[in-house]
This record gives sequence, structure tokens and C-alpha cells, in this order.
Amino acid sequence: MPESARNRARGRASRSPQPLTVANPSRAAPVSPDAPSGGQTGGASPAEAFREALAGIRRSAGVLAALALFLAVGLAALDDYGITTDEGFQRGLAIRTADYVLNAGDDFPQNENKFYGMAFETPLLLIERAMGLDDSREIYLSRHLLTHLFFLIGGLFVYLLALRLFGSRLLALLAALLFSLHPRLYAHSFFNSKDIPFLVMFAVTLFFAHRAFRRGGIGEFALLGAAAGILMNLRIMGTVLVACVLLARLLDAWVAPRAEERRRALAGAAAFALAFALALYATLPALWPSPFIGLIDAWTSLSEHPNRIAQLFGGELWEDGRTSAMFVSTWFLITIPPFALLLGLASVGAVLWGSVRRPAAGLRNTRLRFALLLSACFALPILAVVVENSSVFNGWRHLYFLWAPFTLLAAFGLHGIENTLRGGRLRAALYAAAGTGLAFVIVSMALLHPHQQVSFNFLVDRVEPERLRTQYDFDYWGHPVREALEELLELQPSGTVSVEYGFASLAEQSALILPPDDRERIVIGGDEPRYSLTNHRRFWGAGPLIPETYAPVLSERRVYGNALFALTQFTVEEPFIDDYRANYEAAAGSDARSEFGVRLVDGGLTYFKEPCGVEDTRRSWFLHVLPRNADDLPRARREHGFDNLDFFFAAYGVLFDGKCIARVPLPSYDIATIRTGQWIRGEGPIWQEELRVDG
Repeated sequence: MPESARNRARGRASRSPQPLTVANPSRAAPVSPDAPSGGQTGGASPAEAFREALAGIRRSAGVLAALALFLAVGLAALDDYGITTDEGFQRGLAIRTADYVLNAGDDFPQNENKFYGMAFETPLLLIERAMGLDDSREIYLSRHLLTHLFFLIGGLFVYLLALRLFGSRLLALLAALLFSLHPRLYAHSFFNSKDIPFLVMFAVTLFFAHRAFRRGGIGEFALLGAAAGILMNLRIMGTVLVACVLLARLLDAWVAPRAEERRRALAGAAAFALAFALALYATLPALWPSPFIGLIDAWTSLSEHPNRIAQLFGGELWEDGRTSAMFVSTWFLITIPPFALLLGLASVGAVLWGSVRRPAAGLRNTRLRFALLLSACFALPILAVVVENSSVFNGWRHLYFLWAPFTLLAAFGLHGIENTLRGGRLRAALYAAAGTGLAFVIVSMALLHPHQQVSFNFLVDRVEPERLRTQYDFDYWGHPVREALEELLELQPSGTVSVEYGFASLAEQSALILPPDDRERIVIGGDEPRYSLTNHRRFWGAGPLIPETYAPVLSERRVYGNALFALTQFTVEEPFIDDYRANYEAAAGSDARSEFGVRLVDGGLTYFKEPCGVEDTRRSWFLHVLPRNADDLPRARREHGFDNLDFFFAAYGVLFDGKCIARVPLPSYDIATIRTGQWIRGEGPIWQEELRVDG
């Protein structure tokens, strides 16, 4: 742009608030979706309409091609993802909610704390029933496909919003690709019907927020309110965006120079609030008996969630799922693509600096204020969970929605860098660098497939074997269990496959997505189990996942050297039995016990019993370790004074010749006392033993 033209543009900007339209005036703006085609107000001929439609397709060719490619890849990968811990539960919530709606006279189901998300779960259930799906494999594959399609729609809305903000189709396409190519979120886009819909709806609501503030009409704000109501249906944290929108509209009323503009702004705020309340109430039957109490209970559960899950973080068990700014920021930093991290953080800094330099622009309906809104949507949820001391577990899964505003902030950063560059070659180099960063992400996702949900970036050690497993939670939802079951079927190509699995419900659910013939072959927890299937997460403690001397690994899946699952023999048969006999004799000698004997050998506990059967191993096992120095305990265990290493026998042991033997690894710190045994819930210990360790 010539200098005189730039000065005139600056003069216009100084005289009136800058609208939320094209951020780069040196570029040709796209055809606005708010304006009639071709600028005509009258009817167009069929030929003109067809030409305009073709022109629109050509203008959107990049994003349409990207969507088609993502859809093709998603369809090809659809059958690679398993069923996760919460999927059956979420579908059950939709069924119970539908039953409540159809039987309006009945009381709403009690003792349920997760009846949010019905705005997404209910359509999934209705589509399932409309298609007449009754086989579990068809049901869960359809759920995965629809959830993934919704995720792709989120990428489309990010594209449309970035296009409105920056007027550059290339930059908008990069923003959409960045949104869609987060490795962890991509895997979750198939099997996570809780956090992914909320992320997508957050992006959709941001789009409608920009549209409403740009047009300013009451209808646009009512539409935005409806979107915000659905957003808050999915998760209570939608409150943050609702509050930001209301604050922005009230600011418009405050800074408006004329009474008519103030009335228009206040009317927009009222339309937004009313549509929001109606949409939330209509789509969330949990609120029907008592709306206000229901909302208070929902917000209270944000900080006082009944599920307390100790999780591994930085080599420590973190306090019962409670979070901190360090917890959230660390998980965010170590799991997102590095170039996106740099762009996003640089953009946040630039936005804050811009608001300090031009505070008036941050109050008015300007591009800067929208960037501040994005920054608030990113920062305020983190502040809320820290202040409320909320339960945030499974990494930063509950805060995946932060990726929507952060992606757009990264686009702001890329756009700002572009505007500082002179010459087309430098800008081309900038976009080439961004494309290279995306290419690296694509390659890493392909190498991890279908386990992108455990991706980490270079900020953590991904090379040293077993290091990540002893530092951070790895796969917390058991998606790889499906792959483990498939490998079991290959290990035993005919007949039934009997599996002993501590988390039997997860194994049973994972089998639901297998073909019917394969499902019928799998028996979980039968009378004579032959194999053991071990999920890594339960056994994060010291040493390797499975001590091969006592339970040799038949098959496993590893990422970054860390086991996602391990398959071992549980019932040992000829001709492999001699080694187990030798192990038993070395551990037990002539001391055969009616209850389990326990011996401390080479940094681990060996359990042995004769005679012993399957039922002896299935009772609950406890293992409490008291260190000489209490500071050696994980953070979450210090108040109790001992380390809780409760375990499943099948993860460490085998059966043979009517005998049982297992070896459980112990922590490396200096141990004073070990208490172990078996117990029955509600009745107490069956047997227990205390071992004092010599110093």
C-alpha cells in the first residue's frame, strides 16, 4: 500500500471504531457472506447464480480439498480406534435422558453427576436408532464417525472465522489445519464424545460471536445466545465465553456515543441472554426439575467433583486429581506442536502489549478487542480451575477446548509476523516454514497411528525407555485394549480365547467394537483363563511393566519405549512349564502355604501358594510400602504415610501344576516396612503379612 493511502487508512481508523473485519487492508478481501452475491440487491438469473456458485467453490477450493482429504483419511482410520472407558457410560446417559424425556412424569435419574453433554449425545443416539443399528460394532463405529465429522466441522468454522478476521484464504487454511492436526485431539476426535464436541462448539460459538458483533443485529445475538446455550450444555466451563460476550456487549453500550446505539447494544445483550437461557434449558433435561439449583450444582461439581483420581505428573502422583497452573501449563506445553506454541504465546504477548498501548481500542468493537476476547477465553478457564481447586485429570483433557482460542491466537501471531515482512519472498518463506511445521506434525501422527493420544513433543525425554511411563500418565482411557484383543486372536487363531484381566469391564467393552465372530471367541475372566491382558496405567511404579522371569511377555504395544499394553501367559501349560517350576522352587523351597507366602527377593516381592486356583488370585490385593524417609513418598501419599501399590495378581503372576507364583517390583527408595495381603470389600483382610526390611 502506498504511504499516503496507509496514512488515510490510519486517519479513518482514528476517527471511528475499527470493525471486526479484514485485518490486513493490503489484501483483497473475500466476498463477505453478509453481503448479497455480486453486490446485487435484485434477483439474479439462474446462469448468474450458477457462475457465482462456481466462483464460491473456486474461492473455497483449498478448504474443501482439505476437508475431503481429512474425511478420506478418517474413514480409512475409523476401524483402528478402540472403545474407551467412558464411551459406554456416555451412551448410557443419553439412553436414560431419552427415557426421562419420553416419560415426563418420572423423576429425573438421581445420583448422576455427568448429565451434561446431552446436546451431542442425544443426536448420536437418535441417529443410531433412526438407522436401526443394533450390533455393538455398528453402533460404536457410527459414534466414532459422527464425532470425527463434528471435529472436522470445527476445523471448517475455524477457517471461516480466520477468513473473516484476516481476509487471507491461505492463512485461514493454515489456522484450520493447525486446529485439526493436534495429535492428541485427532485421536480423541474418534472416541471422545465429551471433550471434542465442547472444543468444536467453542470454535463455533466464537465464529457466531464475531458475526454478531460485526453485524450488531438482535437476531445475530439471539443466534449467538443459542450457540452459547448448547456450548454450556456440553460443559459448565462455557460460562467463561458467555460472560465475555455479555461484558463485550455492555462495553459497546458504555462507549456508544449516541443513545440509539446504546439501546441497540443493550437489546443485543438481552436477546443473547434470553436465547442462551432458553437453549440451555431446552437441551439439558437435568435442569428441568430445578434450573437454578441445577446450575449451582453443576458449577459446584467443577471444584468438588466426586471422582478423585490420583495421576502421575512429573514422576509424582498428583493430589487426587486437583490441579494448579503448573499442572495445566506443563501438560499444555509438552503435548502441542512446538511452532504453534511459539506463535500462540507470542501472539498473547503482542495482544497484551497492544491493549496497554491502545487501551481505548481494547474497549471498542475492534480487532484488538476480539484478540483480547480470545486471550481471555484461553487464560480465564485456567484461572478458574486454579482458584476453584478443580479436578482436572487425564492430562489436560478437560481443557481441550483451550485449543480453539489458542489456534486463532497463533493465526494472529502468524499474521502479525507477516505484516512486519517486506516483500513477497519473505512472506512465502514464512508460510513455507509454517507448512514445514505442519508436515512434521503429520509425519509424527502417522508414525504414532493409531495412538496419537499419547504424543509428546521434544520438551520431554521421549528416548530413554520407560522414562515417560514413570513421569506422566500415558494412556488413561484404554483405547489400545482393542488392539491387544486383536493380537490375542492372532496368537490363538481358533477356539475361544480366555483372558484374565484386572479391568474386566474395559476389556469387555473393548470387545464390542470387534466383528461378531471375533467377539464370540473372547471370554473375559473365565474359569480357566489362559492369558493375561495388562493395561500399563495401573502399574506405573518402579521397574519394568512385567517381570519376564515370572510372567513372560507374549506380545505388547510400545510407544516411545513405553508399553501401552502387555499380553502374558496366565495359565502355563507344557512344554513351557519347567522354567516356572524352577522359579517356584527357588522362591518357595519347601515352604508351601495354605495362604500366600511372601518373600523379598532382589528388589521385589514374590508371592507363592500351593494348592492355588483362579479364585485365589482374583481377590483384591493390597501392597502398602512405608519408606524410612517420608519425603520419598509420592506427593499424593505423604499424608497417609505409606505408598499404595495395590495390584492385580494376573498382571504379575501365573498358574501351573495347581500352584501360583507372582513377582511384584518395589520402589527404589529405602523401605522400612511392607504390609501386604488380600481383602474383601466390606469385610476386611482375608490374610495379611508385615515384612520389616533390614537397613
